[in-house]
Amino acid sequence: MYPALAVGASLRALADDQIDLHLVGTRTGLEQRLFEESGLTSHYLMARPLPARKGIRWIINAGYLAGAVLQAKGLVRRLRPDAAVGTGGYASVPVLRAAASMGVPTLVHEMDAHAGRANRMLARAATRVTAGFQPGLAQLGRLDGTVTGNPLRAGFRDPDPDAARERHGLDLERPLVLVFGGSRGALALSEAALASAPAIVGGSGAQIVLITGRGHLEHCQELAADHSPETRAHLHVMEYLSEGMPDLMAAADLAVTRAGAATVSELAAARLPAILIPYPYAMADHQRANAAVLEAAGAAVVVDQAQAVEPGRLEGLVGDLLKEKNRLAAMSEAAHRCAKVDAADRIAEIALEMASPDRAEE
Repeated sequence: MYPALAVGASLRALADDQIDLHLVGTRTGLEQRLFEESGLTSHYLMARPLPARKGIRWIINAGYLAGAVLQAKGLVRRLRPDAAVGTGGYASVPVLRAAASMGVPTLVHEMDAHAGRANRMLARAATRVTAGFQPGLAQLGRLDGTVTGNPLRAGFRDPDPDAARERHGLDLERPLVLVFGGSRGALALSEAALASAPAIVGGSGAQIVLITGRGHLEHCQELAADHSPETRAHLHVMEYLSEGMPDLMAAADLAVTRAGAATVSELAAARLPAILIPYPYAMADHQRANAAVLEAAGAAVVVDQAQAVEPGRLEGLVGDLLKEKNRLAAMSEAAHRCAKVDAADRIAEIALEMASPDRAEE
């Protein structure tokens, strides 16, 4: 949802608002709310993800997907767009397939370092192909593709770390460890961080901001309440932030997080060293491929979840990195070298070239 909104904002800016822009998504809680808050015209399909294994859920979701295909065809026929851009999400497949079948130029953007099955299929008929990472582009089989990086929220262009420190009451003297796992949180990471909190706060002299999903918030707050007053004073547990995350990441000294494509790209933009713990059940283990990009650059340490949750392991990793100031600084610079903060603009420019052939010739 954030990539689509970022590209949308760039399209409006590049076209001086002289553009009829429509967002297409699904009615998941956060996606629908963010789309509606954008002020753009939004449409919602009944698309749902197909599980890797066939079964009752696969049959049910296949039915929803078939309905979404019909919805998408009707939408494209009614709107008659000049171009269609897919940045991922369940709605991308039916919309881009419908658009391509009706002769509408399409752009497929692959977020992950391991290209998904749907995008590999869509890329064959796409007018243009872009990718967040070189390995993902290579798997799409399009030699004419472009590595643009992944679209980022506007806040990453000019983050304000001081605003985050003031907003959350952070200690200016203590290093900040930021633990998060996306909009739904990551319970395994949250529990491991909470178990390690006394050692990280007491032994390493750090403070922790733990961002978790709404469904896990109460549980995490209860675990935090069991700690001593000294630990609780420097342990901040909060629900996922839809705003202010760029500022908080800029204020942090170290992140402990998953390795989704957007997260990896945001870490690079924020110059934030990270301990990456890929979600072990991700489709085709694509988070490990994403993590490998920052690991190879020297910007992250990658740890399997089974190891990260072992008693004492996470606190040891965090403590060792916080002690090595020079290493953290080197990791920060390595992350910066991986950053592509203009990705949304580059994708928007390509989309406008597709929609306006005269523009491409300028």
